[in-house]
Amino acid sequence: MFLADYFKDINSFEYLEEYKNVDKKYAEEILKKVFVLDKEITSIVI
Repeated sequence: MFLADYFKDINSFEYLEEYKNVDKKYAEEILKKVFVLDKEITSIVI
């Protein structure tokens, strides 16, 4: 994770500072962007 973040120009140690900025409203906004009903799929694993 640290190596991937480095190449994305992200300081991994800043995550801890950003956690306190996450609230319910922000989390719901992200969930609405990520979980789009139009892109739903069903998988059956046997």
